[in-house]
Amino acid sequence: MNAFLYNIPTNKKDITDDTLLEVCKKNPESRIERTFEGEIIVMPRTCSETESRNFSLGLQFGNWNLKKKLGILFDSSTAFKPKGQAIFSPDVAYIKI
Repeated sequence: MNAFLYNIPTNKKDITDDTLLEVCKKNPESRIERTFEGEIIVMPRTCSETESRNFSLGLQFGNWNLKKKLGILFDSSTAFKPKGQAIFSPDVAYIKI
């Protein structure tokens, strides 16, 4: 495993979307998120039990969506940026179309 290359600015105002993207690119095995307040969180890796539950949840949502065809599903690899500074990756996400 490679060393982490965070180099995250200490001032929250200096952490632009581009800066955060660069940090994420340099650390592809890390799951890095930013809160609504601009704080950076390095999420811990999950265990097999958690991943198994997440997969099951995704399957259930996927099967439901195949029948209803109401939206688009995403897994935890997808980053979302709602209004404000937050950037996060939920375990399962659904967007109604």
